[in-house]
Order: sequence, then C-alpha cells, then structure tokens
Amino acid sequence: MMLRKLQYSTSSAKHYDVIITGGGLIGSSMACAISKNPVLSSCSILLLENNPKKKWSLPPNFSNRTISINKRTQSFLNSIGAWDTIENSRQKNVRGMKVWSDSPDIAVSFRAEENSSNIISHIVENDLVINTVTELIEKEPNITIVDSNKVKEYSLPKGEEPVSVFLENGTEYKCNLLIGADGANSQVRKTIGCQYLSWSYDQMAIVGTVEVEDSVGTNDYAWQRFIPTGPVALLPLSDNLSSLVWSTTIEKAKSLLKLPEDSFVDALNTAFTEKFKGSSPIDYSSDLMKKALDFLQFTPSGDSIVSPPFVKNVLQGSRAAFPLSFGHSANYVGNQTALVGDSAHKVHPLAGQGVNLGFGDIICLISKLEEALSRGCKNALLAYETERQRANVPIMLGIDLVYRIYGSQNPALQVLTNLSWQVANNVSPIKKFLMQQAS
Repeated sequence: MMLRKLQYSTSSAKHYDVIITGGGLIGSSMACAISKNPVLSSCSILLLENNPKKKWSLPPNFSNRTISINKRTQSFLNSIGAWDTIENSRQKNVRGMKVWSDSPDIAVSFRAEENSSNIISHIVENDLVINTVTELIEKEPNITIVDSNKVKEYSLPKGEEPVSVFLENGTEYKCNLLIGADGANSQVRKTIGCQYLSWSYDQMAIVGTVEVEDSVGTNDYAWQRFIPTGPVALLPLSDNLSSLVWSTTIEKAKSLLKLPEDSFVDALNTAFTEKFKGSSPIDYSSDLMKKALDFLQFTPSGDSIVSPPFVKNVLQGSRAAFPLSFGHSANYVGNQTALVGDSAHKVHPLAGQGVNLGFGDIICLISKLEEALSRGCKNALLAYETERQRANVPIMLGIDLVYRIYGSQNPALQVLTNLSWQVANNVSPIKKFLMQQAS
C-alpha cells in the first residue's frame, strides 16, 4: 500500500488521500498527526464523525472520564502541538504509585525519584485532550471535518482502486487510504471481515471524582488495590481531588450507584482498608518471605507513604459506570484500510494502558506511511500490523492474566502472588523494570 495519487474515476464523489472515520480521541489525533507530519502534510484528509459538534470550554469541575498518559504518548502530543495547552489547562503529574492486594505492607511501590524524569505518568481529562486536538485540526487547511452524519456503507476495493464511503444522507466519498478509528463496534473492522476475539468480564467500572484528605499535601500518588470483586483505583487530579475507577461485579456496581453519596464514600474507604479473610498458608508464606528478604538484605527503597488518602466525599453527579470487556482483531489492516485504537483492540482498564496502546498505533502507522511515500514501501500496512500486534498482544494478555490471577480464589495461586509482590518490591532490578513498563 502506498499513499500515491490515484487517477480519479468519473464518479462525482469527492476524493481524499485519507479518510478517517471516528472523531474521538484517537481519530482526531490521527488526522492531526498526518497533517503536521513533514512527509505527509500534503495529503488531503477527511475526518468523519457521527455526532454533532458541541461547543466546549473547560468546566469548573473535573470530568469523570480521565486517561493516564505515559511518556511516549506525552511526547507524541507534544510533537503535534497539543501538550502545552493541556499542561497549562489542567493535568496532574503522577510521581508515585502503589499496587497491593490484601495488605499495603505487601505491595509494589514506586516513587519517581528512582527515575530521571521524576514523573511516572499524567492524569488528564479525556474531553480536554479531544478538544485541544480538535482546535488544532480545525486550523489545518488540508483537513475537512464532516460531523452529524453516519456512514451507511464502506466499499473496499479488491485491487488498487479507491475505497468508497457512503453516508446515510446519500453523499459518497473516495479515498486512497481508509483509517478506522470508530471504536470497539467498528463498522470498518466488520467491513474488512476479519476475525474478532472478544469476551465480557461480567464487570462494570464505576468512575467518579472524589475529594480526598491527603496528609502529605500533594496527592501525587496513584493507588490501586485488588480485592475479591475486582480492582479499585484512585488517580490524582489535584491536591485534593482524585479520579475513581472501581471495577466490580455488575450486580455490585448497580447497587453502589444507587447508594447515597455518604454511604458510597463509606463503601469506598472500606474497599481500600478492609482486611480480607486470609489463610494460614498465605500468612505463613508471606512472613517467611519477609524474613528471607531481610536476611538477604533486600529491602524496599525509601517510600514512607503506606496508606491511600481518606476519601471525604464524592462530587455530586460524577458517578457513572460502563461494562468491561476484552477485544482483539486478528487483522489490523485490509486492502487500502487500517484500524487504530479500540477498533483494533480493547483491554481491561486496570493498568490504564488502553489509550496508550491507541496512541502507539498512531505513532507506528505514521512511521509506516512516511516510508510508503519517501521510500516507496509497498507493504506499509502489513508492516504496521506486524509491529503493532507484536507490541499490543503481550501487553493485552498480561493485563488479562493479572485480572484473572487476582480474581482467582485458589490458595496456591494467592500464595504465589503474594510472594511475587514481595520479591518485586524488594529486588531493585525487578522493581526498576516494572516501573519502566508502568511509565
């Protein structure tokens, strides 16, 4: 596949080099990245979005939809001119994180002083990033945005003819490259006809914004605890506000959403502090491992913060929930077509990596399209598919494995997990590796 200029057909359909379907975070960022790339900047781009455009300004209250941006994604947003606006608007640097199961004494804990950047990740509102990127692409002369129109059908060529896109209003467009950024129920993916592996976790994630009592005064830690019904996490938004992501059973999620705010806060604090019933083998093995690590002089690096902040209240109207599932497309590409973001893959939010995988898709696809134009690489899309699947699949399976391990009630597996936590937190090379992966 090459982004070459094809001879236009006699059809009255308007022709673009690239059509991107889905004007969300990944689709908008993809359009912006192509337009601002020195090699690809001459391409004409059409961005199709189902929903009507809404006027947006930064609201006084934080949105309950937030994302954790790692270093690579932050660097990408900086490269397209979006990061300065985001950083100067509203975002929170995460300088530490703690992940544990039963006891916070048996945990993996990171502090960013162990890394030269002094920052592990950034917590940003999803709407802020989308609207920052949208403002950028509206200034790009080679990008056309069509909103409030749904796609009726895609017609993918068998040879090297253009792709045809038909809207429900009767409009037809043609393009040399179609990029599907149209979400987990991607119509583009279904048109390609590739196999899609998916399953439900039979869980829902409750999201919301909570006020915390931070004894340290900075609230720059991310906290995640694995409890029998699923992981619960607090991500810092400001010195006294945090974003909540609480994954639990569907039945419990519905019950929690119905609770009065004060009762919900009590339940949340209990989820972070309650001592769950253990077993003698688990307690004995953990104590034995602690003594062994002390004897071998493996001690955790200095981190005096032990417990998560106390939640004082949940902001009114901020609670919501959505179902959790796994999905992965066997193919990321078709003829003259590529999938990015949730159109190609979807993961459990416990590691906060879903959006970063999507931005990784953009970075990789841009690189392959550069090669297609500058060096005449004919297999750019296949190269993109190979590289991204090799990067995405191990992470996706690792996240799924972690979810299943912590959902298991097998005592032997629980013993192994607790021992793994202790080793990971006390042996510096292992801990450093985990921190690099997290950031």
